[in-house]
Amino acid sequence: MDLSNPDRPTRPHELLTVILLRPARLGMTEPIIILVASISATVWGMVYLFTESFTVVYSQFGWAETSTSLPFIALLPGVLLGVFVRLRDQHQMNNRQRNGVSPKPEDKINGFAIAAPALAVGLWVFGWTVPPLVHTHWIVSMFGLALIGFAVNEFAYTLSGYIADSYTIYASSGLAAVAFLRGTLSGCMPLFAYQMYSGLGSNIATSIIAALATLFCVTPYIFLKHGLRLREKSQFARFSAEMNERQNID
Repeated sequence: MDLSNPDRPTRPHELLTVILLRPARLGMTEPIIILVASISATVWGMVYLFTESFTVVYSQFGWAETSTSLPFIALLPGVLLGVFVRLRDQHQMNNRQRNGVSPKPEDKINGFAIAAPALAVGLWVFGWTVPPLVHTHWIVSMFGLALIGFAVNEFAYTLSGYIADSYTIYASSGLAAVAFLRGTLSGCMPLFAYQMYSGLGSNIATSIIAALATLFCVTPYIFLKHGLRLREKSQFARFSAEMNERQNID
């Protein structure tokens, strides 16, 4: 078993180079990091774009401009629903330990598999319960927002956990690459939210975002089915797994 570190500094001055370049290296060469960064950045960018539209959407319900940020409160119940997913994860982990089965990073994807369709459903519900094409009570749209709140929280928790468990000693570098792309896209997409929602209308604009979110419903199963194979082909993830095995870390 080759336990040589694939990114070990051999000279003192190389330490700074590793700190600066390793996240970029993982972000451009590691399939898992690339997938997670792309998914996380796109989803958070869509959510930032979507929530920036609340002023346009709820002003059509006759709300005052100072009140159009109140729908953010509807995200909270969805975030709290994540507690039940964590309890389910803990129950499955306990069962694995009782049966002598070691946990694997793909175990963290269960919440992601629930969150991906929840995000799509929440966006479709919201998109077609608001003006100008649909006229319902404003509270109906809040059910969609609750699902979105649940999904966003699960995306953040499960994808970060998957990177941490897959790369362990390189997790900070992997998460840095994910955070950089996510922050960049999240900062850019809200810039055209008002124009998009004002020009296309809330229903069509949200439907475009919902259609993109629907495509992401298949992504959890990529990790569930091919995650182990991707980790075995990754120099960094493989080295991390070997080190954990050597040190008897679950």
